[in-house]
Amino acid sequence: MSVKDLPPVLRPHGLDDVDDDFSLLRGLPKDDMNLFFNFLERHAFSAGDVLIRQGNSDRALFILTAGTLEVRVETGDTSHAVDTMGEGTFFGEQSFADGHPRTATIVAATAGEYFRLGIRAFKRLSEQHPAVALAVVNDVAHVLSLRCRMLQTIRSRLLAEHGI
Repeated sequence: MSVKDLPPVLRPHGLDDVDDDFSLLRGLPKDDMNLFFNFLERHAFSAGDVLIRQGNSDRALFILTAGTLEVRVETGDTSHAVDTMGEGTFFGEQSFADGHPRTATIVAATAGEYFRLGIRAFKRLSEQHPAVALAVVNDVAHVLSLRCRMLQTIRSRLLAEHGI
């Protein structure tokens, strides 16, 4: 999902001109990208597969390379679809960064493939290639910040609409 994909009313203030597709390591040189891929696990999935379950603990970052995923938030016995993700997006960054349980369930809408960077692999990456690990951290922080700003904007608009 890109900031530009949001309706203008939901775009975070000051980010209307941002061309950010939430991709990982956009500016990394090819040699460094090849190093990075040595630390990833490749996984295929089928439509309907659950890749992440809300509430589970797993410090891993995921990069979607093919297919479409649905983001679902569970409240009690109800599951709500809140977003979709396509090729090139990365996800799982919040639990990867803070180690807390997952805040959403990720379900495959189509068959596809993803790469997984577990926390142990990331620690090895940071020991062996600190500049590449720093690029990962910078991109994760950037996306967390953008998503936080988007949520703040949505919250403000909802509060204003309801006179709170």
